Amino acid sequence: MTDPRHRILAIDDTPENLLTLGAALATEFDLQVATSGAMGLALAQETAPDLILLDVMMPGMDGFETCRRLKDDPGLRNVPVIFVTALAEVGAESTGLALGAADYITKPINVEIARQRIRNLLDRENFRKAVEAQHSQLETRLAERTLAEDALRRSEQKLRMLLDNAADAVFIAGTEERWTYVNAQAVALLGYRREELLGMSIYDLVPPSYRERYRQEFAKLSSCDKVWARELRLIRKDGSRIPVEMNAVQLPDGSIYGSCRNISKRKQAEEDQRIAAIAFETQEGILVTDSAGRILRVNHAFTKLTGYSAKEAIGNSPAMLRSGRQDEEFYRKLWATLLADKYWEGEVWNRRKTGEIYPQWLTITAVSRPDGKVTHYVAVFSDITERKATEEQIHRLAFCDPLTNLPNRRLLYDRCEQALRVCARHMNHGALLFLDLDRFKTLNDTWGHDVGDLLLIEVARRLLASVRAEDTVARMGGDEFVVLLAELSPEAPVATAQAREVGEKIRAAINAPYSLNGLAHNSSPSIGICLFDSNETPVKELLMHADQAMYHAKAAGRNAVRVFGE
Repeated sequence: MTDPRHRILAIDDTPENLLTLGAALATEFDLQVATSGAMGLALAQETAPDLILLDVMMPGMDGFETCRRLKDDPGLRNVPVIFVTALAEVGAESTGLALGAADYITKPINVEIARQRIRNLLDRENFRKAVEAQHSQLETRLAERTLAEDALRRSEQKLRMLLDNAADAVFIAGTEERWTYVNAQAVALLGYRREELLGMSIYDLVPPSYRERYRQEFAKLSSCDKVWARELRLIRKDGSRIPVEMNAVQLPDGSIYGSCRNISKRKQAEEDQRIAAIAFETQEGILVTDSAGRILRVNHAFTKLTGYSAKEAIGNSPAMLRSGRQDEEFYRKLWATLLADKYWEGEVWNRRKTGEIYPQWLTITAVSRPDGKVTHYVAVFSDITERKATEEQIHRLAFCDPLTNLPNRRLLYDRCEQALRVCARHMNHGALLFLDLDRFKTLNDTWGHDVGDLLLIEVARRLLASVRAEDTVARMGGDEFVVLLAELSPEAPVATAQAREVGEKIRAAINAPYSLNGLAHNSSPSIGICLFDSNETPVKELLMHADQAMYHAKAAGRNAVRVFGE
């Protein structure tokens, strides 16, 4: 039996166009014609065509309005519409497509192309109808499915028996991503009872920092038919972490089927290979110990840096390298961090075989088994002697006076700012003592700068001996020094007395006789004191006040102490 011929309705106000279409299509299709939009609508409602050819430019109701009404009709909205128009009207194509037209054919009509486009659209429409028919059949089958549920339950029982005997851990999660089934291997792998695992989800067993990432990845399962495969670490009930290879796929009902395979042995082998590769490829010193801290292997760079051969090191403890410069508290904190984080990094001072003490930059990594137990420690270190020397030299040049090694003006300003903040926070006082050596120029002019430098160095030493460790002594330049006293009394009169007492102590120390390369010399200071109690006054202004007080001391006959404002 042959398929019935498709009915095509052509709506065009030009008879010549209708004749052309009739000649082209009549051999393959049943063609009906209408010469206006209104006639076409009426004929379409009466005959229910399979496809409509619609001219755009027609008097009265044009093709766009006709198409709009066709699509508004529930019985006709699925009938494909092809607009037929002159080439000059091609700009209106987007308007027609927006109204729901399926295609556009331009005039003059290419008969073969028009016929093929019509066939394509009719094939698509046939396919749509077939899908609808299948949908109807599926609804029928859905009713039949209810009858098969008992058989399905029995088969599920058999499936669970198979899954429980599978080599891999298997889980099934419902639409809320919580496990509704886990097999015996999952119970053994994770250390939980089956009842505990049911209702849990994969997110309960991964490290917290990974949960959101995996949540986003699982959300994508519904939009693809691919298997989600990852290597990750799961947290067992005892807190240990185990590496697994996980695969998961979303089933048609929205549930998720997944399996886990323990890859601890493979990961351990990879880790062993990684350790071996690092140990022999790096230019840094490396030693590997067991969990008790006994050295198992070292690389060539270790021997080069420490002076110990592999034979001398293996079997011993890394403590053989300690210099004694860092106390037991340092190593206690190091081990506490290493045990908690499985990693430590920092600066240590060790001793070479020759006895030389030198600085190292050291990183220690703990290597753990899948159950979390540490099996090895890998220490990687480098000699940072040159870097430390460079850093210290840069610091000295930037912040210290090269002659006396005291803080310079830049460092003094920084410490003053800190002291001001501390005073404001603790509501106490501090003081600046501005010191100038009396008649220093005469010494320089008479005996030369070398002798003057010796005096400055000795004055710096005496100043440091006269104040507390937490106080600051700085050289401003020439024969001018500044002493910063912190943490004085909250009471201004008491703080003033404390600062004056230090000033007198300094004055007495500076007044003691000097021997400068065999030259006996006496010197004295003029000292100005400025008190402060908050960070409201700029450091520059405080120094200016102390400087003014110092000049008052000089005006009073030198070798004196004066307080600003008195």
